[in-house]
Amino acid sequence: MSAQHTPGPLGFVHSYTTVANGGFHLYLVDSTGRKIAALWGGADEKLANAHLFSTAPELLAACELALGAFERNDCIDWGEIAAAIAKAKQP
Repeated sequence: MSAQHTPGPLGFVHSYTTVANGGFHLYLVDSTGRKIAALWGGADEKLANAHLFSTAPELLAACELALGAFERNDCIDWGEIAAAIAKAKQP
């Protein structure tokens, strides 16, 4: 069975709170702007995670491309890349 993750590109949006401390909510969004995840943590952590998570589709595609291009090279163990790709595609 093929995993049906949200296709990219992904992005993120801020939603500022009405609390006086200047806090904000951060959401991961799909290409239509639909919220698909809420991010929690401190401001720096939320932003770092938003950047990482929003690049997930591109990172997966790049790993698949690299694995396909280099898996014939028996000098390198590509098991970790293959395992990460399989984990990303789990339903």
